[in-house]
Amino acid sequence: MLTGIRTPNADPAGKEETPLELLLGCHQRIRHFTAIARRMAENPTASLDEISEAAAAVYRYFHVALPLHEADENISLDPRLHDVAEVSQASEEMVRQHTEINRVLKQLLPLWDALCREPEKLPRFASRIMHLVSELERLWDAHLCLEEEQVFPAIQRLPREEVAAILSEMKERRRSETRAIA
Repeated sequence: MLTGIRTPNADPAGKEETPLELLLGCHQRIRHFTAIARRMAENPTASLDEISEAAAAVYRYFHVALPLHEADENISLDPRLHDVAEVSQASEEMVRQHTEINRVLKQLLPLWDALCREPEKLPRFASRIMHLVSELERLWDAHLCLEEEQVFPAIQRLPREEVAAILSEMKERRRSETRAIA
């Protein structure tokens, strides 16, 4: 099965997640859906239902959820880290890297979207998807490492009210997206 990995849900005890936990959860999902994209490209003879399901899951994540994560970083996190001297350059690099990632996704999204409706086209698209997913993986390796090792730890150095504001903005962004979909 191409989409066999499942990601954990929020804390069942009802404890409020922190911005750091939410951001790292997004990273887990980025890795998860990138792995599905690779498995799909590596298995062009999978059943049409599996291909369609995998393409839909990958498309939905990278088209709907990833832009929310990027906004969390570009709008809520980056401006607040400009005053944290040790990470201001890393934060700027984080934002710059989003442009490169989006360039690759702009090429992949139409392919995944097409496969949702016409999964039989995967053998024709597989080589192109594999090439682009390999490029995406290379970009993710550098990007996620930068964020996890340099940018995200700086959240703990921000004033408590700034961290609360980041969390509030992240939640509102997702509420707005849910309302837009409904």
